[in-house]
Amino acid sequence: HASLSASYQATIARLKQQIAAVNDGDKKALLMSLKTEKEAVKSALDASSEAIESLRTRITEIQSGKTKAEEKQVEVESRLKVALHAKTELENSMDALRKSLATSQ
Repeated sequence: HASLSASYQATIARLKQQIAAVNDGDKKALLMSLKTEKEAVKSALDASSEAIESLRTRITEIQSGKTKAEEKQVEVESRLKVALHAKTELENSMDALRKSLATSQ
């Protein structure tokens, strides 16, 4: 009776060890899976961060180009005003010259 009980106790102890080993193995597998998942998420986040930074750089380049284009437009408009003013002055001078010639005849 006592040896039977000892045999049961030994069997129960072995089963508990096997269950613990399986649970331990499951934990290790789960941890490895989680670690792999974490690395995949980190990789995706890094890629997203790089893409965002690339877009920010491109937006800055576009804004800079837009600013340069606006500056060029202001410069062209300014030159146009100067040219129109010069044309008006030239026309006025020609009118004055015609009047002067007409009165001198």
